[in-house]
Amino acid sequence: MNKKTSIIFALKSVGLKSIFTKINKSLPFWALVIGVASLVVAMAVVSGYETSLRKSVIDAVGHVLLYKNDQGHFKSNEIETHISNLGYSIKGKTPFYVVEGLVARKGKVRGVVIEGIDTESVHDVLNIKNKVTEGEFNLEGLKQPLALVGQGIAKEFDLKVGDRFPIVVPQLQSKSVQVRPKLKMFKVAGVTALGRHDYDSRYIMVNIKVAQSFTFKKEQITGWRLRLESSDFAIPMVDKIHSQLDDYSARSWWDVNANLFEAIKYEKPIIFLVILIIVLAAAFNITSSLFISVMKETKDIAILKAMGATKESILRIYTYKGLFIGFIGSLCGIGVGLLACRILTSVNNKFGLLPSKVYKITELQLELRFFDLAIVLLASLLVCYMATFFPAKKASRKAIVEGLRYE
Repeated sequence: MNKKTSIIFALKSVGLKSIFTKINKSLPFWALVIGVASLVVAMAVVSGYETSLRKSVIDAVGHVLLYKNDQGHFKSNEIETHISNLGYSIKGKTPFYVVEGLVARKGKVRGVVIEGIDTESVHDVLNIKNKVTEGEFNLEGLKQPLALVGQGIAKEFDLKVGDRFPIVVPQLQSKSVQVRPKLKMFKVAGVTALGRHDYDSRYIMVNIKVAQSFTFKKEQITGWRLRLESSDFAIPMVDKIHSQLDDYSARSWWDVNANLFEAIKYEKPIIFLVILIIVLAAAFNITSSLFISVMKETKDIAILKAMGATKESILRIYTYKGLFIGFIGSLCGIGVGLLACRILTSVNNKFGLLPSKVYKITELQLELRFFDLAIVLLASLLVCYMATFFPAKKASRKAIVEGLRYE
């Protein structure tokens, strides 16, 4: 009996006409569907979180943050002279200047980070303009300084476009040890949603010249933000800067949230293995159901052997039978998982199930990767194959006289 004939007998034993009726009544089948669907949702959540976190970080900080160790003047030509020679193409660069201060309004006080950005070059590196949810990107006013505030700050201090609010920056006087606060009034030009809770609740963006006016060193900057051909080049570029350039230091987008990215790297396979236990439980049910099937079909097995079927043929019949149930169950599980992902995405975006204070992002987009789906399907089929082996082995060892004894 060849493989084709074995497959035909396997399908007939399952019952083509009543296959879906039998499957719907099968507890092992639904256990398998639930297990595979859980795997699909888990992989989509972890992959989507990794992608959302990565995108939010790059949109807010760029690919590489470049600093000068001596805190002196950091001119643009130094990047062309020293950094570009490392072998990486720099597609965009923009200076930034950071100071810390306080916002006080309506009896509330909060520490904030004031970041001065260059309005002409910032769009070459960061995706800020598309993150303005209210108002517009306009920081050109110097007599009346304008600011972009994070949506968390706007909500806490009840700030709307056009409102004025004070920023206080503690400042060390030159040639003195006294600290005197410096106050400036700002007008809200827009509200930003950068997709990161820590940025939306603490960051205020202003014109770099306004930020520099808080200090005595008017031309000083904190560093440069760089955009490369690909974010994948950021980590090796930072390693080269640290190993070859003593006067400079750098951070990649990965370094900004290294702990979270490292956690995702190890949590994904762990979650996969934990949820795979559900599939294993379903496989045990498939094993028990096939054992019962073998006991009920002792007569049929005997007839097949009397017609010339070999042990290998019987083994293939019951192996294909179990794999067929596993394959259909896996496909249905993937379908249920895809539907659950769509529902979960809608519910999360509407009700905010993901706590942004913990996970650092304000919105999660689930991502289904072909590699993840392939791994889920292959793992499920492998488990089902292992579950069918022992029942199939038992069926192949049935003697002809055992099945025809009482006939």
